[in-house]
Amino acid sequence: MGTKGVQWLRNRILTDGSIDSSGNTRTGASQETTRSGKVKELTYYTTVKALYYWSQVLNDPEIESDAIKISRYRENNNFK
Repeated sequence: MGTKGVQWLRNRILTDGSIDSSGNTRTGASQETTRSGKVKELTYYTTVKALYYWSQVLNDPEIESDAIKISRYRENNNFK
């Protein structure tokens, strides 16, 4: 993901913790499918893990805060 990917993602986190997937060329707008033919979706769980990982690598508490915000949104809305 790297710092550019983290910044791209952080710019798409809405105030409620949801993620605006517009501009995502792989998921969120049905561009790609899995090997089984299922449309790829945005996976909040993986997104939270990635942001938390990068918050530790970059020692950035704001990124960690964003990961927590997304996690709460995910839990409150029963997302993957």
